[in-house]
Amino acid sequence: MGLIGAWLLVGALSLQAPGAVGAGPACAPDRYEPDDAPAQATWVIPNNAPTSHTFDPAGDRDYIRFQAVAGMTYVLSTDNLTAGADTVLTLWDQDGTTRLAYNDDDPTPGRGLASRLEWVAPASGLYFASVHEFAGKDCRGYQLSLRMVRSGERYVPDLLKAFPQPTPASPPACTPVRLGRVSVGAHPKSVTVGPGRAYVGLYDSASLAVVDTASLTLLRTVQGAGSGANGVALSGSYVYLAHRDSASVSVFHAADPNSLQYTLTVGLLPFGVAALPDRVFVANFGSDSVTVIDSAANSVLRTAPVGAHPALAAAGGARGWVTTLGSAGGAQVLDRDGQLVRTIATGAEPFGIAYNPLLGRLYVGHWADHSLWAIDAATGVQIQRVVLPDRPFAVAVNPITQHLFVILARQDRLLVLREDTLAQVADLPLENQGGDDGGQGLAVYENRVYVADYGAGSLTVFQDAACSP
Repeated sequence: MGLIGAWLLVGALSLQAPGAVGAGPACAPDRYEPDDAPAQATWVIPNNAPTSHTFDPAGDRDYIRFQAVAGMTYVLSTDNLTAGADTVLTLWDQDGTTRLAYNDDDPTPGRGLASRLEWVAPASGLYFASVHEFAGKDCRGYQLSLRMVRSGERYVPDLLKAFPQPTPASPPACTPVRLGRVSVGAHPKSVTVGPGRAYVGLYDSASLAVVDTASLTLLRTVQGAGSGANGVALSGSYVYLAHRDSASVSVFHAADPNSLQYTLTVGLLPFGVAALPDRVFVANFGSDSVTVIDSAANSVLRTAPVGAHPALAAAGGARGWVTTLGSAGGAQVLDRDGQLVRTIATGAEPFGIAYNPLLGRLYVGHWADHSLWAIDAATGVQIQRVVLPDRPFAVAVNPITQHLFVILARQDRLLVLREDTLAQVADLPLENQGGDDGGQGLAVYENRVYVADYGAGSLTVFQDAACSP
């Protein structure tokens, strides 16, 4: 295969067209078409849920793009081939034309004509991958997986998981370093980050501040179509900003100049927002529901009733995860189409929530007793619990360093914890968070941590990769 690394894996993406995949002209293109060139490539987030593809017409080539972090190992693989498909997988550099790696048939026993690439990113940036059928035939289907692991871990394929595996070493205790701060406007409530850009929801003006993450400069502010900005999330090619006082969501192009494209109606008092590559989950605090948006079509799929006062949200593993602040305690789990899958019991007044797809763990902060729970997302069982110095607000996780971040808004502090033990790594001072009105804007992207300083009107950025001597 001519690839770097040893058995390591990255998020799962399966793409399969609806219905049976057969021979002849009866098949139809999958819902990701057109994706026949790098400019049309589908966004993929490592360690996310599977998505599916069909080769149609003959000679079809499907492209994806993904954000890679320098030094991390990524594995792309095709699985569940149908109708005799013989896939060929190619990895392309950031220009979309320079070939980095290529594989036709995975040599792993039992993999048949499926393909697999394993690669360590030499530099952070946007990369591409493509899949085509070896003989150029049509009406053949496959699933595509993209997964990522931390340095020092090894990927264990499913066929070896029945055998004992060595326990990975604990990550080092690293202290994040403050990189800088940029003024963004009055009362920034939320933040989401993508390639080269941070998007900040400004509550008072109901607008979106766009920040260049390389230079940490404010590029522009784009007016939304509602009133009062709450949660914000990035999905596919669009940014979604919830408007608390108008029961709506403004939809902007993620690419410059970030123009307003759509306005969608959701439930009352929309609060937290989280996203998968093609789904957006909006927690409607005032109507006890969650609205699910199809970000490919920019349309509302459904609004599902959940517990009382859904607050903040997380997404991953083909699921949306939402805390219900007014309930006795619970995290609501929804599938990608908005069906309520289950309720995970938590402590009283759950608020902040984060999900790590690499570990399959859910983290929930509670206002009532200031506790933070680590929960097995598959079983709903509490793994660990720690009591924090004050009420926890937003929670976020960096799967690469296995650091957990918690904002204590009433004390203007950012706690950094180890995921494996919940032991404290660092206690970092923040700008004015605005007390109970702030503390909700927290995002992790490419080993950087972004905090929206509600009281100070700024965005503060930390580097999470620098270890203390």
